[in-house]
Amino acid sequence: MYNFKLKFLSLVVGLFIGFFIALLLVIIGITIFNGLTSQLCVEQLTMLTTTIMALASIILAIITGCYAYTTHKILDEQKKLRQISDIEKQLEKLYYPLMDILKNPYVIYYVGGEKDYCIDLKKIDEIVPFQHLASDEFKDLIENFIKIAFKERVVAVSDVCDVTKFDIVDESFKEKVEDKIDLLKKELQQIKNL
Repeated sequence: MYNFKLKFLSLVVGLFIGFFIALLLVIIGITIFNGLTSQLCVEQLTMLTTTIMALASIILAIITGCYAYTTHKILDEQKKLRQISDIEKQLEKLYYPLMDILKNPYVIYYVGGEKDYCIDLKKIDEIVPFQHLASDEFKDLIENFIKIAFKERVVAVSDVCDVTKFDIVDESFKEKVEDKIDLLKKELQQIKNL
């Protein structure tokens, strides 16, 4: 949209400048052609060229203002798109996978009917490269969560471990992650509605 406006504005600028230059050349040509070299004609020609140049300067100032306004709008739009992209990346790469890990543990059933809830450590590997996306309030929690996962993998030599090993995985941690997801969704919606 803005690209079209810039092209249209460039066309208008070109037409105005071309029109004034053509008008100036026509006036100069007529004056020279008629051989009117009296002092009065030179003064009139000077006054006319000054007026044309003043009008051209005013029009150029208006067009420059339009360019500045359009550029400002383009930068605002780019900032908005960057914010949307950042929030979507946080949700897709960190918070949604983390919530999936917390809400959907593996259930392992034993012969005697007992069962254990386990966390798939491979899923935790998927969020490790994106832990930098965590907000300040979650950096330590997620870092501890990942440290426990790596420690358990070394101890158990397995890709799953008992959920009770993750002492930070309680209902309040899950609620905090859910609240953060809701907050990011609202923020995303607000930015999109601007």
